[in-house]
Amino acid sequence: MSFLDDLVTKYSEYIIAVRIIISLDISDEIIAMAIDKAYMSILKYTGWVEYDVNYTSALISLSIAYINKDNVNYSVTNSDRVVKSITQGSRAETYENNTITFNSNGLTDDVIGMLPYPKLKVL
Repeated sequence: MSFLDDLVTKYSEYIIAVRIIISLDISDEIIAMAIDKAYMSILKYTGWVEYDVNYTSALISLSIAYINKDNVNYSVTNSDRVVKSITQGSRAETYENNTITFNSNGLTDDVIGMLPYPKLKVL
């Protein structure tokens, strides 16, 4: 079994939940990688040793944000940009920035609102 197969097995119930919410045609391996990245980001932010299943909605929401960000970045690199404004005189175009922003812990503001305050780290 490969690393990706292990991730798909580990996060199988979360993969089903993400598939129900998003309508993109992507593999289970990509979804599992996004879920694992979200899992690690949440553990890093909260200071938990083990994940608290009461915050599954935050995990799924963050996973979907990672998948959507990758999808938007792919679209932008393939010239599927949304024009915000055009001026004819000097032929300038301004494109919309549709990317999702993450903080230094890899979390969105919505997900931070779903999670409890992080544990204080005493050094």
